[in-house]
Amino acid sequence: MDEREVFVLPDDREVKILLLIDLGLTRLSPRIGEFSKVTTLELYSNQLTYLPQEITKLITLETLSLGKNRLTCLPRGIGNLIHLKTLDIQANRFTCFPKEIERFSKLEWLNLSSNQLTFLPPSIGNLTDLTILFLNHNQLTSAPKEIGHLIHLRDLYLHDNLVTRLPQEVGNLRNLNYLSLFGNSWMVYPPKIGVETAKNCARRVVKYCQEHEE
Repeated sequence: MDEREVFVLPDDREVKILLLIDLGLTRLSPRIGEFSKVTTLELYSNQLTYLPQEITKLITLETLSLGKNRLTCLPRGIGNLIHLKTLDIQANRFTCFPKEIERFSKLEWLNLSSNQLTFLPPSIGNLTDLTILFLNHNQLTSAPKEIGHLIHLRDLYLHDNLVTRLPQEVGNLRNLNYLSLFGNSWMVYPPKIGVETAKNCARRVVKYCQEHEE
């Protein structure tokens, strides 16, 4: 076992918060599965290319931060973390939406920004408790109509993608207060969208989609 792995994990298995940030970790010890009471696990800014299967044993986990690593997938069974409310996987190497996320029914905050996503599956609509969703800095060309199921969504970040249109179902997002769209190649959009405030922009897009329902 790598000495660094031994060093970074504390002896106390009763801890609820584990902060393993910017430590240059290239792998996480399977011993992580022994911390059965942890609610927050921060692995931000390391060099991880995979996560051990044992991480799926952390069933009390509510916050998982994996941003700025080198991940391309999530371990099978991570959907068992049914209490997860916050998930950050920004700035990794995901090319498709991790299917495992579909099971996080209590998720409220999701950051998928700065990856290489080209497609969002309809299952994004299963995350009905989401209030904040970061999808910026990817290669998305559109969003599925099921995004309209996220009726609690307040902030939606879609800037710096390749989006050409939004589905009319965005009109269902009546709680949306912030919507970022800059850095896209718009073909269908409400007029003057670029000169309005973010909040008015969101309301205008929602109104536009409602008015153009088929």
